[in-house]
Amino acid sequence: MDLEQVLERSRELARTDRHPENLALLREVIEKYPDEPEVALRAAAAYYGEDNDETERLTRHAVTLSPEDPTVLTRAASMMLELGRTDEALELSGQARNYADQDFPLLADLVHIVGRAALVRGEYEKAEPPLRVAFDNQPESFGHGQFLAMVLESQGRYEEALEVVEESLRHWPDDPKLDVQRIRLRLILFGPDTLLPGATVTESAD
Repeated sequence: MDLEQVLERSRELARTDRHPENLALLREVIEKYPDEPEVALRAAAAYYGEDNDETERLTRHAVTLSPEDPTVLTRAASMMLELGRTDEALELSGQARNYADQDFPLLADLVHIVGRAALVRGEYEKAEPPLRVAFDNQPESFGHGQFLAMVLESQGRYEEALEVVEESLRHWPDDPKLDVQRIRLRLILFGPDTLLPGATVTESAD
């Protein structure tokens, strides 16, 4: 398979939650294509949760390969945010904005990163506006609704939070964190009679 075929295979494995197969594939591919930023970013994502040190190393490597590519910088910023590297995520998102034009398709993600960073710091009032802008512009993007709903719920705005979660579930119907958020919010708003038989809230949505 050529590089594009390999990347498409990786996308399919990721879409179908076949993570061990995807990681095994990308371990081989990163050795064959060590200087391809897309390969580095995909491998970084595959290692996330399995070996976060390798995730961080590969993310940094992708940035060194394409230091002026706003797409690479945005994706790297998102990964650094997931790794808890908030300051570095903001720095990379700022660099991405410097190279992005007004039609850049990941602008909403850059705004979302600013909101997430404020959320990490506990600055919920500062977090809401950028999270709202990101969600309103791209409700289909993973995580946009989840984190906005967290802020709204923390402020007691349960009906608004539930609307955001239900809109997000239309795009991500199998997301367990969104499902937990929906159950919890419906319990708060409507009581236990709205809980489906056998359903329980067993984990936090954050």
